Amino acid sequence: MAGFVLATSLSLQLAAAALAFRLIRITGWRVAWVAIAAAMVLMAGKRSLGLYHFLFEDMPHPPDMTAEFFALSVSALAFAGMALLGTFLAAGRRTEDALRESQARLAQAQRLVKLAHWEWRLEQKKLEPSAELAEIMGRPMAELEVSDTEFLAFVHPDDRERLAEVYGSPDHFSESYEVRYRIVRPSGELRTVLEVGEPMYDAAGTVVGNFGALQDVTEWTKVEELSTRLGRIVENSVNEVYVFDSETLGFLEVNRGARENIGYPLEELRRLTPLDIKPEFTRETFSDLIAPLHEGLRDQVVFSTLHRRKDGSTYDVEVRLQLSRTERPPVFVAVIQDITERKLAEETLRASERRYREIFEDSPVAIWEEDWSPIKGKIDELAAQGVVDWHDYFARHPDQLAKAYDLPTTVDISREILDIYGAPSKEALSESTKAALVAPEQLECFVDMLAAFAAGKTSCDVEARDTRIDDTEMITRQRVTIPPKYRHDWSRVFIAIEDVTERKATEAQLRHAQKMEAIGQLTGGVSHDFNNLLAVVVGNLELVAEQLTQDDRCRRHVEKALGAAERGATLTQRLLAFSRKQALQPEEINAGRLVSGMTDMMRRTLGETIEIEVVSDSGLWTTSADPAQLENAVLNLAINARDAMPEGGKLTIETSNARLDDDYAAAQQDVTPGQYVLLAVTDTGTGMAPEVCARALDPFFTTKDVGSGSGLGLSMVFGFVKQSGGHVSIYSEVGEGTSVKLYLPRIKNPEQATSRPETQGDIPLARGETVLVVEDDIEVRTLVVSLLRDLGYDVREAGNGKAALDLLDERPCANLLLTDVVLPNGMSGRVLAEEVQKRLPDTAILYMSGYTENSIVHHGRLDDGVRLLQKPFRMSDLARAVRRALANHSN
Repeated sequence: MAGFVLATSLSLQLAAAALAFRLIRITGWRVAWVAIAAAMVLMAGKRSLGLYHFLFEDMPHPPDMTAEFFALSVSALAFAGMALLGTFLAAGRRTEDALRESQARLAQAQRLVKLAHWEWRLEQKKLEPSAELAEIMGRPMAELEVSDTEFLAFVHPDDRERLAEVYGSPDHFSESYEVRYRIVRPSGELRTVLEVGEPMYDAAGTVVGNFGALQDVTEWTKVEELSTRLGRIVENSVNEVYVFDSETLGFLEVNRGARENIGYPLEELRRLTPLDIKPEFTRETFSDLIAPLHEGLRDQVVFSTLHRRKDGSTYDVEVRLQLSRTERPPVFVAVIQDITERKLAEETLRASERRYREIFEDSPVAIWEEDWSPIKGKIDELAAQGVVDWHDYFARHPDQLAKAYDLPTTVDISREILDIYGAPSKEALSESTKAALVAPEQLECFVDMLAAFAAGKTSCDVEARDTRIDDTEMITRQRVTIPPKYRHDWSRVFIAIEDVTERKATEAQLRHAQKMEAIGQLTGGVSHDFNNLLAVVVGNLELVAEQLTQDDRCRRHVEKALGAAERGATLTQRLLAFSRKQALQPEEINAGRLVSGMTDMMRRTLGETIEIEVVSDSGLWTTSADPAQLENAVLNLAINARDAMPEGGKLTIETSNARLDDDYAAAQQDVTPGQYVLLAVTDTGTGMAPEVCARALDPFFTTKDVGSGSGLGLSMVFGFVKQSGGHVSIYSEVGEGTSVKLYLPRIKNPEQATSRPETQGDIPLARGETVLVVEDDIEVRTLVVSLLRDLGYDVREAGNGKAALDLLDERPCANLLLTDVVLPNGMSGRVLAEEVQKRLPDTAILYMSGYTENSIVHHGRLDDGVRLLQKPFRMSDLARAVRRALANHSN
């Protein structure tokens, strides 16, 4: 029994000691519980010793059990008390821990929402801040323990008066309040706070102050302001904004722009759905439209439709519809733009584009639009490498030029471009304008453009020989322009192309005509004086020759001088011929008979190495031409043919009827379509290269050595034929020969065609007639007077028209007036002749001149009834001309 008591007491004391040690962790009274735990351990030690002696040592008698029972009772009470106290203290500790955790979480929540609390007690009259309040204010807590008046110093000056009114209100400590204001932190930062307060009561229900909270709502305020601003923006937006339920489709909110445009107030709109204002939709079609939004397949649907106003009118709209899932339940938000004006603008733009396209396609100016941005990049790259002289660079790098030429891409081509190049399509034209296919001149012009644009210019004019798609050549004038808005990248370049082939041909023809006119004017002036001089030389040489016998040594020299003078006269005639200033005396002739009559003379002239064949059509038409000049033309062509056949060959002269149609005439210069007599001279000689053939008719152009040719032969032929109303064409191939074709106009109703001029016999003498000679050049006049007197004529002479009329006034006697065409003092030979015939109607008229101008010659032909003696002339020419004039006048 004693052992059990001792063991139980020991166990209870050890358990009590353990509980005491546990309470050390629970309570803050650690020293007391350490002492109690130590006492329990000592008591347990004593019991352990007693139990040892009882169990292991021989005890004469049992210990005093009364004391042991007492110790057991105390141990049991101590254990029970400590167990109950430990349970109680542990529960209290858990409550305190939960409270502290709750307070910590509350403090954390306050920090997260920037919320602080404070107290204001009437008896203390100062603020009792919390740590959170100090954090919000950005100040230490001690600095915040101030009166309400002092607290206003922390408030923004603009808000102090309003807050002071709240603090000073009679109901401040009896009612709840809420106020928002701005505070100024020591750093100068502004924060917006919301302060709420309510009365604080004691146990008796008496107000002892205020308890409140202060929250930093700076971000919330900004959000609210932004939300308010966005709301105002949406409300006042010119776009229509509709918010409607995703299930019922009923309108929830509609902004003012929509309400004003649609004509419904908000209350009525909330009873409507989109289907009520969109007449083009049914419920099924609208459901199909919004299905992708419901299913999440699309974020937004954009479509155009009509809106119907309350008054029934409609207008075009563009709708941007999306499903907002942030709302509960989700709603549709539609932003709608009235596109009536845009539709009108689009239609106007389409009409403008149609007009532009019509103008672009039908413009008489051919326009080629290209994108040159790749070239701009290349030019910038080369410029960065130091390239300045683009002509030099591309001359040294022709492969780079070809690549650069092919860089532009075609944007558009007008129909006129296709017509100019003869291309069936834009694609075919683009392929034909690659660098490998264009003329070198085109590449040179391209370099000119690049150099101009690289230098900052925005337009460039070039002219070059170009090639059509059928490989025929043409001349184009191109104006290349970079519009201002594309100067930075050259992405649009407009090229206006004009085919100036015909214009260039016309200009060349005009220049040629002007050149001929200038040469003609010069030739006319020179010929007049030169022929007067030659007339004196020839006449006097003839007079000298008549005084010499056939065997006289001097006669040979005189005849050589006469020959040289006549060659000089022939030269002036050629000058007048190619400049079309000679006075032609056309007659109706048969060109076939004229050529046949020249055959023997040509054989003698050309030599035995040249075979001559003359071919003439039967039924050859009659033409009108000066027979002497036509003979000279044929002879000139024959001599040229002989010179082209140094080893001999065949010369063929053909005469036939020909017709030149409208197409041929349009392709030539200065050709009238119609019926012609063709005279073709063809040889089997060396022929001419194309560039030589192109210049063959130019005056003074010759391929012969210097001194061997004048270059006037073919130009004289050309001038004569053109002056006769005809046409000349030349066809030649190197090594094959040359064919020159003369087209002389047909006379449809000929009177009588002749083939040669009248036959000349002996020199006719005078038959007692009187001749009045009027010539301003005294040497020529003296010579003519002398020659006429030698022929037996009675001669009167005058130096001008007025002197001649004075002579007739003194003695009205003259069977023939022989006058120069060009006279001084304003009275021409033609005017003088008219005055003489007024006085003496039976007087015959004969003109003489080295250059006729326009007084008696029109369109290269002598006026009807006019007879002309060309200077220089021999006595025989003078005698026959005077005799013929007298005879014709009397007839």
